[in-house]
Amino acid sequence: MSRCVGSLIDEDYVLTSARCVYQIASENIIAYVNAKYVFNGETGTVSHGVAPSHVESVTIHNEYTPALQMDKEVAVLQRKLEAELKNFKDSQKEFSKLVQTQRQLDGQYLENKSILEELQLLKPTNTVYKLYGPVLVKQELDDSKQNVAKRIEYITKELKRCSENINQLEQKQDKYRANLQKLQQQYQSQMAMAKQ
Repeated sequence: MSRCVGSLIDEDYVLTSARCVYQIASENIIAYVNAKYVFNGETGTVSHGVAPSHVESVTIHNEYTPALQMDKEVAVLQRKLEAELKNFKDSQKEFSKLVQTQRQLDGQYLENKSILEELQLLKPTNTVYKLYGPVLVKQELDDSKQNVAKRIEYITKELKRCSENINQLEQKQDKYRANLQKLQQQYQSQMAMAKQ
């Protein structure tokens, strides 16, 4: 005796894998709606209080053969669809984080660029102070310019890296969208055939 899981399509139809019912007479198939199967080591039982329903007929897709690849079956398509959707949602979260990081870096870049422009206007005789916690510390003008220039260089590299990651992620998302669309079409096609 084999046990399979199915989905209740409406009050007359249950959708399950063709492998579950292939070459089995409908009078030998029993359906338990809203049942839970409890497995105890080697044997299992159906949850109490669920009445069995007898199957009147079985309709198997006309292209089904036992050797049919698993990816053509509705259950497998549904799992693939769920996995691809999860990948797409995860990539959207990652994309949002990258865009937020890019905005922060843009702000830091503009701030440091304006600081460097201000430092360029100063004369060598001017005094520059840097804030370290609650204390202002005197700093050489050339040192200040070098430090800010290094910060700008670092931020520029980070912006480039972030931009490249965003572009790569956009390409991944395009692939996920295409795969999702393809899987949804296959799934809907299989569901339509199952109802025939």
